[in-house]
Amino acid sequence: MSNTSERDSSKGSTPDADFIRSGVPDEDLRMGGTQDEGFGHGFVQSSMRPLQEKLMNIKNPEDLTKTAKVSACRHFIKGWCRQGDACSFEHIIEGSYPDTQKVFLGGLPHSITPAQLLLELRQQNYMVVNQPKIFGGFSPQVCLSSTEEAMKMLQQGKIMISGCTVDVRPYKASTKKERDRQLDTNSRSIFLGGLPSSVTVQVLKAEIKKLGMKVTNRLLIKAGFIPKVTLASTQQAQELVENGTIDICGAVVSVRPYISKSN
Repeated sequence: MSNTSERDSSKGSTPDADFIRSGVPDEDLRMGGTQDEGFGHGFVQSSMRPLQEKLMNIKNPEDLTKTAKVSACRHFIKGWCRQGDACSFEHIIEGSYPDTQKVFLGGLPHSITPAQLLLELRQQNYMVVNQPKIFGGFSPQVCLSSTEEAMKMLQQGKIMISGCTVDVRPYKASTKKERDRQLDTNSRSIFLGGLPSSVTVQVLKAEIKKLGMKVTNRLLIKAGFIPKVTLASTQQAQELVENGTIDICGAVVSVRPYISKSN
């Protein structure tokens, strides 16, 4: 009992500040409480300057990708980093940038990589502050360093990327769930061409059902083709695309991958 009392009394005699100083992350978080007034969009932009300067001096696309993928600073995410501009980690909260700084790029070359896109935009004096993702010919969210820069690109309407004319449109925010659902639907879809005029929706569904497959969307038959036939699984769609053709009422119908309008 005496030993326990001694330990309790020794704990009580130690200043609380000593415990706070013992952990750097806790200290940073505690000090960050005094920085709330200065923390915001302006602070995020100023802390991005070292990364922007690095991007401006890089000519090799591979090096550009490595620089753009610098790990995020965990202290900055918590609220404040005492190293400021000298920090070697990335000070960026992508969600803190307004939608007015973001644009949608459509019609990109299918072979282009994010690093090449960043490099070509930089050569056209556009500074991108995020790592854009590319989905089969389009990039839904390219975040520029300012609203004025985004407006300038939107006013142009079209820009040249790797010899291709790329459409510039306003950014439309969508949830990850919606994007994933759309990508899943597109991956399960095919294009059918060379349909006989006598083929109806019911006949087409019945023929596909004979192959052990199922159509899950409402079909729109146009002059000899159907732009989008969505099947029950990606595997079913890939199987038909690999075959290249399908027999419908004695006619050989062409099967091709589905390409969405946004591409």
